[in-house]
Amino acid sequence: MKTAEEVKDIVEHLLEGSDLFFVDIHMGKNNVIELFIDSPQGVDISTCSRISRELEARLDREKEDFVEFYVKDS
Repeated sequence: MKTAEEVKDIVEHLLEGSDLFFVDIHMGKNNVIELFIDSPQGVDISTCSRISRELEARLDREKEDFVEFYVKDS
């Protein structure tokens, strides 16, 4: 499984060029990833969904062994 720092690096790369910024990440015992992002204007659900899909595309569910993850506005 990737470390929180490795996932954070992927997320920061995904957010480059936007007003979105990384806030925090929690990696749960049950292989659940909670990602917190924000922007000066706030973050709507469609943005959370887009970042979630982009992150999932960069993680191998079989190899990384994550169950699910959530992208949340802080």
